[in-house]
Amino acid sequence: MFSGLSEDPEQYLFGFAQDTETSSTSGLITDSMHYSHKVGEIGELQFDIWAISNGLNAWRSINPHTRVDRIVVMPNGTYRGFHIKTATFCKSNSRYHFKAASDPDSFPSDYWFLVGLNSDLGVAFKLIVPFDKFGHDQAISIGNASIQDYVEYLKLPSEFIK
Repeated sequence: MFSGLSEDPEQYLFGFAQDTETSSTSGLITDSMHYSHKVGEIGELQFDIWAISNGLNAWRSINPHTRVDRIVVMPNGTYRGFHIKTATFCKSNSRYHFKAASDPDSFPSDYWFLVGLNSDLGVAFKLIVPFDKFGHDQAISIGNASIQDYVEYLKLPSEFIK
């Protein structure tokens, strides 16, 4: 299931993801592409909205040693881990930038949930990417004009469809 994690997912769960609290987000997006904790929370909120809109139960992970941000209960009762990555809009070249980890063991997630944000914090697009699609230690740079290249990832993974 999750490589390197206990087979008991209950120890990684901390309430429904819908309970996530929001806070002020002013001043979070910068031209230097600084990723603050609050920006990460924005991505997690977008994931929660996605999960709720698709009738999925999503749980927050409380294990500090894993990059599993959310655990989703599948329709068949199994669990899948998501790593949520948020990127900001870079005005200079109109691209969103996502950076993978250099240590493959630090990402035991089954999926990545990638969220692109405009400077006004509006969500431009979201991608659900199977974990092994891009490999490890790669930067994923997606331009607005090339979103069609990733349209297959805008759909629910087949295992989520009942």
